[in-house]
Parts: sequence; structure tokens; C-alpha cells
Amino acid sequence: MEAVQNDIERQITHDLSRINERGAWLGGKSLERLHGLKKVIGEGLAEAHIALRRDLSSDLQERAKYQAEWAERLYSGATGITVNLERPSAALLQSIVTSRPFQGAILREWAAKMEKSQLERIGQGIRLGLTEGESTAEIVMRLTGSGALKYRDGQFARDKRGAEALVRTAANHVATQSHAALIDKNAKLFPKYRWVSILDRRTTPMCRSRDGVIYTTGEGPTPPGHWNCRSTIVYLSKIESAQQDWPTYGKWLARQSAETQDDILGKARGQLFRKGELPIDHFTNRKGGELTLEQLKTKESAAWEKAFGR
Repeated sequence: MEAVQNDIERQITHDLSRINERGAWLGGKSLERLHGLKKVIGEGLAEAHIALRRDLSSDLQERAKYQAEWAERLYSGATGITVNLERPSAALLQSIVTSRPFQGAILREWAAKMEKSQLERIGQGIRLGLTEGESTAEIVMRLTGSGALKYRDGQFARDKRGAEALVRTAANHVATQSHAALIDKNAKLFPKYRWVSILDRRTTPMCRSRDGVIYTTGEGPTPPGHWNCRSTIVYLSKIESAQQDWPTYGKWLARQSAETQDDILGKARGQLFRKGELPIDHFTNRKGGELTLEQLKTKESAAWEKAFGR
């Protein structure tokens, strides 16, 4: 994905230079030049995104196949199951990539939205540069960013971050759904599953609150819970389902310093967590959204009073 984005960046920079060779930016034909440039850039973006969607879909289908095979080895080895686990069909694994939505849309739709919004943002950057009478170099910098900030402030960098978020989220979706497809074929062996979150400062309120929670197979939420979600799930046999002890995010956070807790939760929530002894899953609503301080004060009045007094 990054390689494709770099090719797009080089092509657009080249196209900008070519357009400028025809004359000054501002003048009677500046609008005509802008439309011509947008057309050239749009054609280049379309070609690049066709290749991107093809390669991404192919790679994710390989990931789906690998994930299902890996899950089969994992559960056969960990549980000592002597029966053969039934693998999901190739057609089912392919449909996970091509037909199943994540975060509200399927992969093809997200890729199309990314292409459209990328073209619109680049066009806006060029239009603004023309309006303000900027040189080609200044317009290029608007898109690429400044060297002083290591090119993180330009439109291209934002597009790359968006592309990375799409890949990470799609990969998590495919891994989780391929994992689940194996279990669906063998659901009687694994009636429950546990949500597993990463234990670090970057974990979102949603994933903090869900870490370690055990759900009924086929009924609870599954990752990705949000864009760039890093959580996963582990299916449990009947014996494992009865074992509740798990190093949850709340237990991990309780072992951290007050400074770290405040850095992750915010100062008020950190005090509510420590002095109010409010469990980490009480900081969010049922959908995993973070409650405001006012909502916490109303909903968790006893813990609030314990942390802050009346």
C-alpha cells in the first residue's frame, strides 16, 4: 500500500511540474489548467487504486487461508482434540475478503471511498495554492509537507496514514473472521470465546473495557472494534470456559504508576480508577464508547464520591 502511495506522490509531483511549464499559475487560463491537472491526477489515481485493490484483495485472501489453517493447528494442539476439525471452504474464505463488511462497508467500498476522498483533498490543496498565488514548489510542499517536520504535515502523509488504517483494519477483520469460520464449523467444541486486547498506552477505551470478557460464540462482538483495532479473540473449550482468571487490561493498569494511569485515562479518570476503585469496564457504555465525566459522576456516584468527595 505504501509503495502504491509513493508512486502516486511521484506522479502527481511530476504532473504539477509539467503543467507549470505551460505558463504562470495565475491568469486567464488558471481554472482551465486546474481542471486539466485534476483530470490527469484522477486518471493516475484510478490506475493506481485498481492495482492496489487487486493486490490487497489477493493478499488478504491468502491471509484468510493461512489464518484458518493456523487456527486449526492452534486448537488441535492446545486442547488435545482428537477429532479432525472441519476447515471452512475456499469460497467462504474468499467471501470474507470480498463480501463481508467491516466498520460499515466491504473492502471494495472502503477502497473506492479512499480513492475519491484522496482526489478531492489533493484537488482542494492545488485549488487553494492557485487561489493564493503559490508557486509550483509551494503547492508541492502543501501536498508533500515540509522537511522540517519530516513530511508528516502534508496531504500525502495524511493519505498514507489513512491507507495504513484501512490495511490494518481489513487485515484484523480477515484474521478474525477466518478464525471464526473454522469455529463455526466446530461450534459445539468451543461454546465461548475471550476478547484479548493489547496491554499498552495505545489501547482504546473500547478495547480496555472488553479485554478478558468471555462471550458466547456467535453472539458477542468481535474485532475490529474500531479503525486500527489490534485486539483479537481466543475460543475456549468447555473446560476453559469455566476458568475466569485472566490478566485483563484493568489488572495490568492497576500495576502501573499513577502517572501512567493518568496518561492513559486522564487525570480525573485516573483518580476515579485508583481512589474510586472503579473497574475499567465501567468507563464505557455498552457499545464501548467512553463516558464523559458528567455521565460517570451520575452513573457511578458512589465511586465518584469515594474519589472526589461530595
